Amino acid sequence: MSGLGFQNTNCSIAHAVNAALSEIPEAAGCLHGERAEFGVICQLMFENAPTEEINTVLKFMTDIGLPVTLKQLDVRPGMDNIMKMADIGIVSDWKPIVKNLIEIFEREMISSHSSKR
Repeated sequence: MSGLGFQNTNCSIAHAVNAALSEIPEAAGCLHGERAEFGVICQLMFENAPTEEINTVLKFMTDIGLPVTLKQLDVRPGMDNIMKMADIGIVSDWKPIVKNLIEIFEREMISSHSSKR
Protein backbone atom coordinates (compact mmCIF):
# COMPACT_ATOMS: atom_id res chain seq x y z
CA MET A 1 0.00 0.00 0.00
CA SER A 2 2.89 2.37 0.53
CA GLY A 3 3.22 2.73 -3.23
CA LEU A 4 -0.19 4.39 -3.34
CA GLY A 5 1.01 7.11 -0.99
CA PHE A 6 4.59 7.40 -2.12
CA GLN A 7 4.83 11.07 -1.12
CA ASN A 8 3.94 10.24 2.48
CA THR A 9 6.69 8.36 4.33
CA ASN A 10 4.27 7.63 7.15
CA CYS A 11 2.37 5.07 5.08
CA SER A 12 5.01 2.45 5.86
CA ILE A 13 7.38 2.21 8.76
CA ALA A 14 10.13 0.92 6.47
CA HIS A 15 10.14 4.11 4.44
CA ALA A 16 9.71 6.35 7.47
CA VAL A 17 12.82 4.77 8.99
CA ASN A 18 14.63 5.26 5.66
CA ALA A 19 13.65 8.94 5.59
CA ALA A 20 14.85 9.42 9.15
CA LEU A 21 18.16 7.64 8.54
CA SER A 22 18.78 9.67 5.40
CA GLU A 23 18.88 12.82 7.54
CA ILE A 24 21.41 11.48 10.03
CA PRO A 25 24.92 12.46 8.89
CA GLU A 26 26.50 9.17 10.00
CA ALA A 27 24.20 7.26 7.61
CA ALA A 28 25.07 9.47 4.63
CA GLY A 29 27.15 6.73 3.06
CA CYS A 30 24.34 4.18 3.20
CA LEU A 31 22.30 3.32 0.16
CA HIS A 32 18.52 3.83 0.11
CA GLY A 33 18.04 0.05 0.01
CA GLU A 34 20.20 -0.46 3.08
CA ARG A 35 18.21 2.09 5.07
CA ALA A 36 14.85 0.81 3.80
CA GLU A 37 15.69 -2.83 4.52
CA PHE A 38 16.56 -1.88 8.09
CA GLY A 39 13.13 -0.24 8.12
CA VAL A 40 11.57 -3.50 6.91
CA ILE A 41 12.95 -5.26 9.98
CA CYS A 42 11.57 -2.47 12.19
CA GLN A 43 8.20 -2.76 10.45
CA LEU A 44 8.06 -6.54 10.94
CA MET A 45 8.75 -6.07 14.63
CA PHE A 46 6.17 -3.28 14.89
CA GLU A 47 3.60 -5.56 13.26
CA ASN A 48 4.52 -8.27 15.76
CA ALA A 49 5.40 -10.65 12.94
CA PRO A 50 6.15 -14.22 13.96
CA THR A 51 9.70 -14.70 15.23
CA GLU A 52 10.33 -17.31 12.53
CA GLU A 53 9.44 -14.76 9.82
CA ILE A 54 11.71 -12.10 11.34
CA ASN A 55 14.55 -14.61 11.67
CA THR A 56 14.10 -15.70 8.03
CA VAL A 57 14.32 -12.09 6.85
CA LEU A 58 17.31 -11.39 9.12
CA LYS A 59 19.11 -14.50 7.87
CA PHE A 60 18.50 -13.55 4.25
CA MET A 61 19.70 -9.98 4.80
CA THR A 62 22.75 -11.15 6.72
CA ASP A 63 23.55 -13.82 4.11
CA ILE A 64 23.66 -11.24 1.33
CA GLY A 65 25.67 -8.79 3.41
CA LEU A 66 23.07 -6.16 4.23
CA PRO A 67 23.38 -4.20 7.49
CA VAL A 68 20.88 -5.25 10.15
CA THR A 69 21.79 -2.94 13.03
CA LEU A 70 22.20 0.79 13.44
CA LYS A 71 25.86 0.21 14.18
CA GLN A 72 26.27 -1.58 10.84
CA LEU A 73 24.68 1.47 9.22
CA ASP A 74 27.39 3.56 10.93
CA VAL A 75 24.79 5.15 13.20
CA ARG A 76 25.60 5.16 16.90
CA PRO A 77 22.65 3.41 18.58
CA GLY A 78 22.20 6.03 21.29
CA MET A 79 19.03 7.65 22.53
CA ASP A 80 19.93 10.94 20.83
CA ASN A 81 20.03 9.30 17.39
CA ILE A 82 16.90 7.27 18.08
CA MET A 83 15.00 10.41 19.05
CA LYS A 84 16.43 12.28 16.06
CA MET A 85 15.10 9.50 13.81
CA ALA A 86 11.72 9.76 15.49
CA ASP A 87 11.66 13.54 15.09
CA ILE A 88 12.63 13.44 11.42
CA GLY A 89 10.79 10.46 10.02
CA ILE A 90 7.76 9.84 12.13
CA VAL A 91 4.54 11.69 12.90
CA SER A 92 4.69 12.79 16.52
CA ASP A 93 2.05 10.24 17.58
CA TRP A 94 4.35 7.42 16.43
CA LYS A 95 7.52 8.64 18.16
CA PRO A 96 7.20 6.50 21.32
CA ILE A 97 6.36 3.44 19.23
CA VAL A 98 9.34 3.83 16.92
CA LYS A 99 11.70 4.67 19.78
CA ASN A 100 10.65 1.51 21.64
CA LEU A 101 10.76 -0.59 18.49
CA ILE A 102 14.32 0.42 17.62
CA GLU A 103 15.46 -0.11 21.21
CA ILE A 104 13.91 -3.59 21.28
CA PHE A 105 15.40 -4.47 17.92
CA GLU A 106 18.89 -3.34 18.92
CA ARG A 107 18.64 -5.20 22.24
CA GLU A 108 17.50 -8.38 20.48
CA MET A 109 20.27 -8.17 17.89
CA ILE A 110 22.92 -7.66 20.57
CA SER A 111 21.49 -10.54 22.61
CA SER A 112 21.30 -12.79 19.55
CA HIS A 113 24.88 -12.06 18.52
CA SER A 114 26.17 -12.49 22.08
CA SER A 115 24.53 -15.89 22.50
CA LYS A 116 26.12 -17.19 19.27
CA ARG A 117 29.66 -16.55 20.50
